[in-house]
Amino acid sequence: MIKNFFINFNNVKNSKDLALRFNEVFNFAYPPIRDDKMNWDSFNDSFRSLDTESKTFINDPDFVKISGVHLILENYKTLDNLDSKDKKNLEEILEDNTKNGNRYDGLCFSYEIIN
Repeated sequence: MIKNFFINFNNVKNSKDLALRFNEVFNFAYPPIRDDKMNWDSFNDSFRSLDTESKTFINDPDFVKISGVHLILENYKTLDNLDSKDKKNLEEILEDNTKNGNRYDGLCFSYEIIN
């Protein structure tokens, strides 16, 4: 079973907002924020390990049936206002997670962008 998760980037103004938006959806055990901005290494590790790092995922009643995650990214165009390094980091992490063998949790991962 593929589980859909929606992330709306409306009003995201900086990397801290971005980290908080992902944390609202996945409720990471260790939110990826350091010094009031996104901690990209922490985010990448948590995002690759949803089976152990995301309380939302772990507490899902269908947890054992979930074989994949599909992210639906809404208002993605808002991220054009971020520091270009932050947007590039996010895009690299998302793309890297689509490749077989790059996830610690073994889940299939896909995403789509809705502007």
